[in-house]
Amino acid sequence: MGRRFDGKVALVAGGAGGIGGAVCRQLGGEGATVICADLSERRGAMVVDAVAAQGGAIEFLRLDAADPRDWDAAIAHAAAAHGRLDVLVTSFYSGAAGAVDTMTDEGWEASFRATSTGVFLGMSRAFRLLGQGGAVVNVASLAAHRPTGENIGYASAKAAVISMGRAAAIRGAPRGIRVNTVTPGAIDTRALHATMKALAAQSDSGAEVDMGARAPLGRVGRPEEVAAAICFLASPEAAYITGAELIVDGGMAVL
Repeated sequence: MGRRFDGKVALVAGGAGGIGGAVCRQLGGEGATVICADLSERRGAMVVDAVAAQGGAIEFLRLDAADPRDWDAAIAHAAAAHGRLDVLVTSFYSGAAGAVDTMTDEGWEASFRATSTGVFLGMSRAFRLLGQGGAVVNVASLAAHRPTGENIGYASAKAAVISMGRAAAIRGAPRGIRVNTVTPGAIDTRALHATMKALAAQSDSGAEVDMGARAPLGRVGRPEEVAAAICFLASPEAAYITGAELIVDGGMAVL
């Protein structure tokens, strides 16, 4: 594999998660200095160890994506420690499952707290440091296009991520900053399994849906497959792509 990110600094918010961790590993393997930012220090340490074991440069930074002060500190750290920021990846969510007639007002607000507000906070701060050639890749969800009745908050918040990415792409283009979105379908992560259990509990049947059987390709995706799409959009190979959405879902969106 080539080293498309030699000399680049990348901040991966949600870097201790299934998709975020895979992004950290690929960016580190391709030469980037990676800042793995997350709330989970335990899982973050595992990602750091994995990237370091393959010879990559990586550090962990605690980040609550819903806290503007944490974002201020994260961007200030990138500037002070590395003098630059070339790539921002946002891969996180907040809130619980719920339907229009069961979700509380507090649950609705929690759904947006990190899932969409955190993405805005991250982009707004990163735009202070990103320069010509900078790239932002936000992770949305196929739920934004194909929600179920039991996940109104999550689906709505992820739809906002897609829209704000397009708006940010327009703003960033004159400065040479690209902003794109990767929209995964069912990906084999800890978060997917937790979500499936929560949605089953909200449904009338109480049964979990076999997401892999629903995809035309006949399986759920792997985090590494989403990471490959994210790293492509963050790389110089995608220099003429901005404001785009790349769906990585095994074909579910076409059904």
